[in-house]
Amino acid sequence: MFRHAPTRATFLGALSAAAALPGIAMADTGVMPPSALNRARRVALVLSGGAARGAYEAGVVAGLVDAGYRFDVVCGASIGGINGAFVAQNDVDGLIGLWSSIHEHPLLVPKRAVRDVMAGIAAFEDPSHGLLSRPYDALNGIRKGVRDGLLRQIGVFEWSPVRAAASASLRLEDLRLPLMVSVTNVRSQRSEAIHCQPADTRSRVAVTNIRGGFAVHDVDAREPGNTDAYRDAVFASAALPGAFDPVEFRGEYFADGGVANNAPATLARKFGVDAIVAVLLDPHDESEKAIPKNFVELAFALYVANQRRTILSDFVVASTLSVGGQPPPSIYVVRPTRPLEIGALDFDRADRIENAIAQGRADGRLGPTLLPAYVQSA
Repeated sequence: MFRHAPTRATFLGALSAAAALPGIAMADTGVMPPSALNRARRVALVLSGGAARGAYEAGVVAGLVDAGYRFDVVCGASIGGINGAFVAQNDVDGLIGLWSSIHEHPLLVPKRAVRDVMAGIAAFEDPSHGLLSRPYDALNGIRKGVRDGLLRQIGVFEWSPVRAAASASLRLEDLRLPLMVSVTNVRSQRSEAIHCQPADTRSRVAVTNIRGGFAVHDVDAREPGNTDAYRDAVFASAALPGAFDPVEFRGEYFADGGVANNAPATLARKFGVDAIVAVLLDPHDESEKAIPKNFVELAFALYVANQRRTILSDFVVASTLSVGGQPPPSIYVVRPTRPLEIGALDFDRADRIENAIAQGRADGRLGPTLLPAYVQSA
C-alpha cells in the first residue's frame, strides 16, 4: 500500500512519465496496437457495469478480439461480471449470441406482490373502469401486494428469468482464463471480490495479497461441485440493489459489485498485471446536461456523478500501487465514440441492442487509448 492517498496530480504525473508500457511505442493515433500490447507480460481486461448497455461492452470485446488483442485475466462488475465470464470461457461468439437473442427472454419480471400493486394502479388509471370502482381496485391491488409480502421485498424482480437465460452457458469447466468479479458484501457493507480459477494450471494466476485490500473468495475449477458457486458468484456481481435480491454465496449475501467498484481495475492489480484495458460505457463528453425534470432523472444524474468519481478513484489506486515490487500498470480504455442510444433497461429492444453491439464492435476494432484523456475529463 502507499504511505498517503495518491493525488490527481501524482496520478497524472506518473502516467505522463510512463506514457505506455516500457519499451513499447503507441501508434501516432494514440491507440495501443495489438502487436505492442500483446508483448506485455500480463494483460487484464476490465469490464464495467451498465445493465442493458452491456450489449455495447460485448461488442467492444468482439471488436478487440477481431483486431488481435489478447488477454490473460478478466475482471468485471455487474453486467461486466456476466460478460466477463463468457470472455474467460473463451466464448465471445456465445456472448454475442446471448445479447442478440436477449430480447426474446423477458428478463425483468416483477415479483407477485409487485404485480398485484401494478395491476391495482393500472385498474385505477383505466378509463373503462367505473369512476367509483377505481379507488377500490387500486386499494385492492395494494392489499393483495401486502398480503403477498410487498413490504418484505428487497428486490422487485424475479431472479429465475435471468438465471434461465444465462446459467446453461456459465460452465466452470469451460473456464480458460482467471476471472475475478466485484461484489458488495451486504452484511459487512464492503466491496469484496470472488476469484474463479480455471482447472488448467497453465492459465492459473496467483492473487497477490494487497495489505489493506478487500476480501477475496475463491472458486476453483479443480474442486468438484463448484459450478453452482461459480454461477452464484457471477450473478451476485449483477444483483442490482432494489431490482434483485442479494445472492447467497457460501453463507454470505452479496449485491451488485458496481455499487462500490464499477470498473474494478484494482482487482486486476491483485493479478500482478502490467497492462489493463478497461471498457467504459460513457463517451468523452464535456457538454452541459439538461436540468433533471423529476426525481428519477435527478437520482440518475447523481448516480452518474458518483460513478465517475468512483471509477476515477479506482483507476488512481490501480495506477499508483506497486505490487510485489512490480511497477504500476499502464491503463488503456475503450469507450463510446458517440453517446449510446440504448438505455439501461432496454433488454427488450432488439434494434437498440444490435446497434449497441455494432457500435461496440467498431470502437473495439479501433483499439484502446491511454488513460489520461479519460482522467482529465472525469
